[in-house]
Amino acid sequence: MLLLDEPTLGLDVETALLVQEKVRALARGGKAVLLTTHQLSVAEALADRVAIIHRGSLVLEGEKQALLSRFAGEHYVLELEVPPPAEVLGRLRALGVEGEGPFLFRGDGEALWRVLEAVRPLPLRRVAKAEADLLEVFLKAVARA
Repeated sequence: MLLLDEPTLGLDVETALLVQEKVRALARGGKAVLLTTHQLSVAEALADRVAIIHRGSLVLEGEKQALLSRFAGEHYVLELEVPPPAEVLGRLRALGVEGEGPFLFRGDGEALWRVLEAVRPLPLRRVAKAEADLLEVFLKAVARA
């Protein structure tokens, strides 16, 4: 078992990436790695499981992908190939769509169809369910604690 406390803190970018790759190689080789860090991007890059501790208490623990999915919520990102005309933008705003492109829609999959109908026939670049990152998971978990 390898115990690491803030293994990339204070390192230059190249060295930090090298350390991350070494940790991944050890984990792939069957070594157990326990890593503590405040750098949530490092935890997201390396962790299979995550535990969030706030004020000395464990507030959340589980598999990283399950936690990211759980906290993603019902948000969708919509990118158009061209800027929408004012009338289309007005319809999007009426449906609760935010942003200037890419657009963010906070609603369920059924309501997303109304958003897609509002932009028709404009060409779409991408429509995807928005994903959470560990920073968002951390902030939500600590707010609930």
